[in-house]
Amino acid sequence: MDSVSFLFLSVFPVIKIIIDARKGKVDLDVQDREKRPRYFLYAMASHLTGALISLYLGSVFLFGFIISYFFVTLSLLIGNHYTKVSVHTSGVVGPITFLIFAVNYNFIILYTLVFPVLWARIKLNAHTFIQTLLGIAFSVVTTTFTYFFVYKIVC
Repeated sequence: MDSVSFLFLSVFPVIKIIIDARKGKVDLDVQDREKRPRYFLYAMASHLTGALISLYLGSVFLFGFIISYFFVTLSLLIGNHYTKVSVHTSGVVGPITFLIFAVNYNFIILYTLVFPVLWARIKLNAHTFIQTLLGIAFSVVTTTFTYFFVYKIVC
């Protein structure tokens, strides 16, 4: 199961960005908001595939974890139409939120990990403060919804 999560959460979602960056079509952070949707869709296809494979292989927990990524990425795709929501802050708090609900509320302390990411994204002029907060909010709300209305129902 480790290979499923590694491939469908870490490798496949970003491989197209890496390939296109090497070709000079996009930067690794995909700063151009208009270029982001195709990469969101590519990541969503990877997440959905990984979630379904996990479910097929009997790992209900991994299904919930990966399907949360799918819905968070969908919310980022929608939010991207209005502003450049921070994928980095979203990527930190989404998995933590899932762990809080699915495993133990003690994981809440891990939310502190978002502060250096938030600071770095602003310092690098990659996002405004509001865009980093939107990444956090989109991820917490979407992961919470996914946990209670998808994961808990399917599992």
